[in-house]
Amino acid sequence: MWEIILKLIPPPLLLGLLIYGLICLVWLQPVAEERMTVRYVAQCEAGNLPKIRVPKPMPKKEPETGEAETAPMVELPLSVQVIREFKSLLGDEEKVALPYEEGGSDCACAVSRAFDQVFWPSFFHVASVRTYTPRAIQHFDQYVARETASGICTAQR
Repeated sequence: MWEIILKLIPPPLLLGLLIYGLICLVWLQPVAEERMTVRYVAQCEAGNLPKIRVPKPMPKKEPETGEAETAPMVELPLSVQVIREFKSLLGDEEKVALPYEEGGSDCACAVSRAFDQVFWPSFFHVASVRTYTPRAIQHFDQYVARETASGICTAQR
């Protein structure tokens, strides 16, 4: 299989695409997310989000085993995990501030959770030098509104 790919596309071009993809993943996407976060947090705090109806949650069943249910653990976005790993390798122990950590607002938490949902569309948006805008990025405010209306960020406090 690799022989066909290497005959169609020269290896230096493949290497260049791989390096560009890594640069977009590790450096450019977090920068773009940080800039968009400022905009959408301000929009959320001003109350300028679309109105989203959240369906009523279904009543929870009691666990049969008697064990208490635990909330799912919130994972960091892959790009933030990679950046933290590189910083720890370099010896820079400065903590990356994430919106949903201690002290973050509910709107910052909602924006962060919305970015977790649109990771790959956001990556393609950044990698295309913002010439391709996926539908998820065009309607990102709806993702933020859905996360805000869900109340998950309020419950985490």
